[in-house]
Amino acid sequence: MTISTEATALREEIRAWGLAHVRPLAREADRLHGPPPGVEAVLAAAPTDLAAIAVAALPSLPEELRPWFPSERETGYVLGALMMEVQPYGDSWVLTQLRGAGIAEKVVKLLGTPEQQERWVGSHSGTFRRTAFALTEPHFGSDPSSVATTATRDGDGWVINGRKMYCSNGASADYAVVFATIDKEAGADGIRAFVVPTGTPGYVVGKRNETKLGIRSHETSELLFEQMAVPADALLGGEDAGGNGLMGALGTLNTSRPLMGAWALGIAGAALDAAREWFGENADAYSARRRQLAQDDLRRMDTAIAEARTLVLQACELANRGVPNRREASTAKAVAPAVGEAVCRRVIELVGPEAVSEQHLFEKWFRDVRIMDIFEGSGQIQRLMVSRSLMGRNAVR
Repeated sequence: MTISTEATALREEIRAWGLAHVRPLAREADRLHGPPPGVEAVLAAAPTDLAAIAVAALPSLPEELRPWFPSERETGYVLGALMMEVQPYGDSWVLTQLRGAGIAEKVVKLLGTPEQQERWVGSHSGTFRRTAFALTEPHFGSDPSSVATTATRDGDGWVINGRKMYCSNGASADYAVVFATIDKEAGADGIRAFVVPTGTPGYVVGKRNETKLGIRSHETSELLFEQMAVPADALLGGEDAGGNGLMGALGTLNTSRPLMGAWALGIAGAALDAAREWFGENADAYSARRRQLAQDDLRRMDTAIAEARTLVLQACELANRGVPNRREASTAKAVAPAVGEAVCRRVIELVGPEAVSEQHLFEKWFRDVRIMDIFEGSGQIQRLMVSRSLMGRNAVR
């Protein structure tokens, strides 16, 4: 897919802004396990409203952003992927500070009644909120049908009890979409999705942010639901929703999985460019033969990133058109994070011992990129889904 001149120019401006304003705070964010000081000033210096772009990563594009993206193909999820790749180039901490349309809002759009969408979806209400997605529990990772959090009828409403973990923005969100079962015997068919404002009594933050290997500044919270009473209209889709809560969650992942791939490629691109700069500054320390071998490796890595980007954009373009993209999304998610991790690992091997010191960011990028293979469906599961599709199993895409 060819990227327009205008979109390329904006990507370069964001890349330059990240280098100048975001990357100098990368170590501080990593140390604090949260946003570094001066976030507001950093975001104010951005070449455009990054939160608006995050919101625009839905099928409609605000008129004020149209000059940057004249091509109709560069809207919606394609736009999201193009921007998701360049924003973490400075450092991934900046992505955690943007309000806008997150995956929870996509679930509301997919499953919610018109009234629920009007209330909770930012593009309808005019109020863009931070949202949380509460699906993962301590006893499962890749099998979301194992949800054990329960929702029990109580008069006209529901009472939710359970525990979630690794919930992005779980402590700071305005509302969360919580997945719970109303009938454990029904398995996946018993799972429903509920919209819960985070100030609801019984919504307890066990840990604001888990201690993690990488993306330490990204808030992933432990949530405890203790006799949390919610009204009847918290149930997405209403009483007639049926057993579509789980399938709704998985359906939204087909639009967000490619974006995780783009995030991984952004980290890999940062590591690759830093390695090029390293070899340029330290050329005299290596023999001509070793420099040539390193240059060959860097070139191959650049090609791998470009090829993975194509898979990401193809999956996003199908999502924009409303075409089922399960296989393409899984392919992008399986390939792009693996490429990102391989690039970051190889860069460390090429640079040598200094790459694992805190003097540089190489080791941090390697830690950060690892989660991209796990987020929103591990690479192993994505490869399994693609294989089954190619063999005619689970052919519904």
